Amino acid sequence: MLVSDESKGKKGRLKRLYIQFENKLKSCFVLWYVFLACGLLFFRPALFSGLISNRFSIETDFLFLMMKGRQNMKALMIGASGAVGREVLRLLLEDNDVHEVVVFGRKPLVQTHAKLQMECVDFNQPQAWADKVRGDVAFSCLGTTLKDAGSKAAQYRVDVDYQYDFARNARRKGVAGFVLVSSALASAQSRFFYTRIKGELEDKVRALAFAHTLIIRPNTLIRPDARAGEIWGVRALQFFNRFGLLQKQRPMSVQEVAARMVAAAKTFGSAEAPAFTILQEF
Repeated sequence: MLVSDESKGKKGRLKRLYIQFENKLKSCFVLWYVFLACGLLFFRPALFSGLISNRFSIETDFLFLMMKGRQNMKALMIGASGAVGREVLRLLLEDNDVHEVVVFGRKPLVQTHAKLQMECVDFNQPQAWADKVRGDVAFSCLGTTLKDAGSKAAQYRVDVDYQYDFARNARRKGVAGFVLVSSALASAQSRFFYTRIKGELEDKVRALAFAHTLIIRPNTLIRPDARAGEIWGVRALQFFNRFGLLQKQRPMSVQEVAARMVAAAKTFGSAEAPAFTILQEF
């Protein structure tokens, strides 16, 4: 009888210890989710996600998706009057997750919108408007041709200096994500001037170490304002593509490129978004 009572006493103590342990464990999980939620709400997701272990990626993704609509992303842009830039701007203005779009340019846009803010700036004086480059993600769609620029030096200023100054200002003001339109075959070691300066810009932007950087290298673009030579070039590539040839040089519409850029930017801050990506075959 004494043995039976002692056994019951031990079982009772073990049961109480188990209940206490279970309650503490539940409290730990509650505190974890509260900590995670506060971090995603009050800190930049790109910075906070770096503190999260991979084993908790499911919880991070779940909370991020739940709170994504409350982010109210502020986007910054240069090159909004170009073929790709116009499409990016249109998508951003139509997106309910974007509450403001600030466009920096030499001349005001004809387009108006409640979410659109135009900043007329002198790209040769980047320090004069540096304090205005504040937001969540920046899009660089600027670009020119040698013919339009008039000289290699002038083209270099537009395709490298202006865009790098914009990126550097954004980085200094805490912008977490940067999306750059580059070119197929871009390389700082290229023998060709155009692809070489595009590669130089890529290297400069990568060295700034944004929390998230996307560099997109589109092939020949199908644009509404294409010149005769571009139109025939697109048709020739599309002809070969039908027979399974030159698939990596498949022409793509500016709408497709812009959609990829905006979609990728909206993943910035989530657990699955890489810190650096070059998208060139899509």
